[in-house]
Amino acid sequence: MRNIQFFFSDIDGTILTNGFELTEESKQIVKEIIDDNRFFALASARPPFAIRPIIEELGVNIPFVSYNGALISSFSDEGDLITLYSQPIQKLDGFLIHNLLCSEFPYLSCSFYFNNEWYVERVDEWSRLETSIIDVEPELADIHELISNGFLFHKILCMGEKEKLNDLEKALESLNLGGISFYRSKNEYLEIVNSGISKKESMIFLTRKYGISDDQTLAIGDHYNDIPMIDFSGVGIAMGNAPEGVKRHADFITTTNDENGFYKGLRKYIVNRVCQLNCGS
Repeated sequence: MRNIQFFFSDIDGTILTNGFELTEESKQIVKEIIDDNRFFALASARPPFAIRPIIEELGVNIPFVSYNGALISSFSDEGDLITLYSQPIQKLDGFLIHNLLCSEFPYLSCSFYFNNEWYVERVDEWSRLETSIIDVEPELADIHELISNGFLFHKILCMGEKEKLNDLEKALESLNLGGISFYRSKNEYLEIVNSGISKKESMIFLTRKYGISDDQTLAIGDHYNDIPMIDFSGVGIAMGNAPEGVKRHADFITTTNDENGFYKGLRKYIVNRVCQLNCGS
């Protein structure tokens, strides 16, 4: 059995059920990992304020990856955000993207994120849907003015109909900006981040920080943005609800997120130290 010391998990579609809940078994196995002096981190496209309730429910103090790797943080005992790593979209790229969105895609819903802050230029059905999921209201702001004043964003999220986002992808490609990358986290969600970040790069940062070798890592996820960390890790697990293109990269395919797949996947690869001492393994 491989001696896994650092476990990385996606959030939506992985550790959370489709009802955005943690199962008791999932909470128990994360606590077991921490109590056994191993490491666990959450890695998500979510902003920190949408990860905090999950960490609080898990009842552990762990590092976490936001914005698909653009920000790595933890929370202090007082609840303050502690930044471990930050790589936002650069100012010129931010200007060009915002100008493109305003001139050619005014019908899309766009959210701008930095650290623990969420800005929009108008509230619409899409931002209200996000609020219903994460229970946080965005702040209204003039994005052009924020960028002009040196404000940088970790992520720009564009929401709308699938076909319209297809057009946005083509327009972003035509800008030929080497400093950004973009991907679909859902058919209706297109996320724009700095090109130098990924969940894999976040894994590398955290394993180096805590002195864990690459082959002692496990990553579990359900979507295409999880592939880099699944490929990189010593053990890569795909959820049963993952697309076939993701499953092909995994060492093991667990059950779905509504069938306790997170717990079952991790349990397969955890050998408790008590068992190692008493079972002769």
